[in-house]
Amino acid sequence: MATDKLATWASSLEFSSLPSPVVDAAVRSFQNSLGCIVGGYDHPTVQRTIHGLKSTFGHAKSSIFGQINKTGSAILADISNTALINGIASHVHDYDDTHLHTVIHPAGAVVVALLAYAESESSQGRPVSGKSFITALVAGIEVSLRVGNAVSPKHYSEGWHITGTVSPIAVAAALANLLHLPPDKANNALGLAATQPVGIRIQFGTDTKAFHAGRAAQNGMLAAQLAQAGFTAASDALEGRRGWVEVLGNGSNSLDEQVNQLLTYSAQKDGDSQRETWEIEKNTFKPFPCGIVIHPTIDACIQLHNEHNLHSNKTTLSKIKSIHLKVHPLVLDLTGNKTPKTVLKPSSASTTAPQSG
Repeated sequence: MATDKLATWASSLEFSSLPSPVVDAAVRSFQNSLGCIVGGYDHPTVQRTIHGLKSTFGHAKSSIFGQINKTGSAILADISNTALINGIASHVHDYDDTHLHTVIHPAGAVVVALLAYAESESSQGRPVSGKSFITALVAGIEVSLRVGNAVSPKHYSEGWHITGTVSPIAVAAALANLLHLPPDKANNALGLAATQPVGIRIQFGTDTKAFHAGRAAQNGMLAAQLAQAGFTAASDALEGRRGWVEVLGNGSNSLDEQVNQLLTYSAQKDGDSQRETWEIEKNTFKPFPCGIVIHPTIDACIQLHNEHNLHSNKTTLSKIKSIHLKVHPLVLDLTGNKTPKTVLKPSSASTTAPQSG
């Protein structure tokens, strides 16, 4: 069964079995996510979250990135709230990594959950090594992208925010590895995560879009913690009748194929000239803070601006009567607001909110 195979693979993955290009891809994804978290720390969305939840902060074990109190020391919170807040920060500027086939932002939720848990463990005298961290990160990202591949593109086109829906599963897989859960408990973790999808695309252009990434981190963490304590879930929660894929996949389902491919690829040796590329190696990083489908247009505008010296040549600029573009249909869907008033949605009644990938 797909859920069982994924759980077993994720929980048993070891650093020594990772090809060096996979490790490099994981390090790049981590660095990108960390930059996004730090870059988003002072965004109004993040500050509103902290203000609204500060009274609920429990036993302080991990850091809210970029936040300091009046004495100059870091603001700490319980790992659940930390994962939520740092997860929101990781996605709030839409600068986070993107897997092109699925448009999943795969690293953010996994990174913040692992950071929160690793800092908590370290404070209790159980430091997490860099190799353990990277292995868990690979497990989480690779699982999320395989599940995402299985339901793309229909899942996203039907209105699910795929980053929020697959990331709880990714976080559960990553923590199953970090916590060394046995396969049966790892299976329960994935099952618990599968019942907690987050995010519908109508929320794009609002604070809630970034909330999807943070809440996904929280949900995946909760799933792993409960599974570790013996909490049970359906053993076929992903592939079963009325399971995650059937309910959220809208008839698109290649999960068995994706899982079997993952098992085959991960069994290949590093340095093998015939080694297949893992999905994490296909992760990409944005030059612009918006959906990737509009990036070629932005790049073309910059090139035209530089080529024709438009910043100082007003005569040339005045001669431009119109510009015609051939773009992906998602460009109009994601950037269809012709009269934006703010960086977010101008009103709750708007049907063409500015959106990003």
